[in-house]
Amino acid sequence: CFDLDNAAVAAFTEADLTGTVRVRRSAGVSVYSVTPAAVHVDAACDQVTLSSYFTIKAGTTETLSLVVDYASAAGPAGTSHTGALGSVYYKRLDTNDFQTAGAVAIGANALTIQVASLTPTSNPSFASQTIVRGGAESKIGSVQLQAGSAENVSVQTVLVSLDNDTVQTLGDNDTLAGISNLKLKKGDTLVGVPIGSPSGDASGNSFTVSGVLDVNASETVTLDVYADLATTADATVRPFIPANGITFVGASSNTSAN
Repeated sequence: CFDLDNAAVAAFTEADLTGTVRVRRSAGVSVYSVTPAAVHVDAACDQVTLSSYFTIKAGTTETLSLVVDYASAAGPAGTSHTGALGSVYYKRLDTNDFQTAGAVAIGANALTIQVASLTPTSNPSFASQTIVRGGAESKIGSVQLQAGSAENVSVQTVLVSLDNDTVQTLGDNDTLAGISNLKLKKGDTLVGVPIGSPSGDASGNSFTVSGVLDVNASETVTLDVYADLATTADATVRPFIPANGITFVGASSNTSAN
């Protein structure tokens, strides 16, 4: 029998699952599958008949796994789920009789749902700078992107806004002077297509970086901002990423987020 609910942890429903529920042998061969239904998450071990039988030789060990596919909306994040297997009805070949092993369902380790996440922060190693006007490809900002532990993420777009107010008010619309060729770089690698005439609008300057900016789970990458500053450039310039200014996709879940 098997069940996808355990009284010791938070319960879930069949809506958290997609595809089929499978019981697999150690070699990856499925010996039972069924579409998720309420009966499989009712805190009772449900007796099932395997679709194919198999023999375990004396002195050897076979591992059975309960495999499910989580729906992208499963959760909420932080919810713990377990599966349980038990009441294995089997035949002893030499004595030609039947026995039951594991009369009490044995719960597996709890699995905790997490969602893909990406956290941008200002790079502490790049503080406010005083730079000379007239420089080509001047580094004007730096941010760090840290992926959560759930899965790798692929960054799709990055918005970079430019502010030139002396009071550095974020989110307003500014008319820029002498700032061109806005670029993003990861180390020495160009990320996205440079923007020849960047805007000072609050909506930001959009860089498409799909396929060239991946961040592994729990990894931090540094993204630097560069621009050409003419001799007529604004006295103050500060790049920033507006709220929800980065879109990304979870590598395994394929779930999009900002």
